[in-house]
Amino acid sequence: MKKFDQVSLGDQAQSTVHRYNLLWVNNSTNNSQGCKHRKTPKNCPLVWDTGASFGLTPFRSDFIDYTECNIQVNDIARSNTVIGMGTTLHKFRLDGEDFFLPCLSYHLPTAE
Repeated sequence: MKKFDQVSLGDQAQSTVHRYNLLWVNNSTNNSQGCKHRKTPKNCPLVWDTGASFGLTPFRSDFIDYTECNIQVNDIARSNTVIGMGTTLHKFRLDGEDFFLPCLSYHLPTAE
């Protein structure tokens, strides 16, 4: 199994944060309330970026497995730190049946 090196993780995390920021700006422009009031996993919307290789979440509770890391990334206004990564599990309901989709995600507590 191939191990991730710190350089490729940093580049991938930066790319994920950049794509997140583009989606967040677009959502904020179309929704006057933005996302700042959504602080829990229950009421924060799940946004799928079909071009992203990794997900991004501010919630540690979203992970079913977790590895701590320290990856510096830059967003629109400041520098942030991805503090962990692991598997998130997303539940969908289709035609009355539940489906679960595992995804690799970064933990960025400052994501809004």
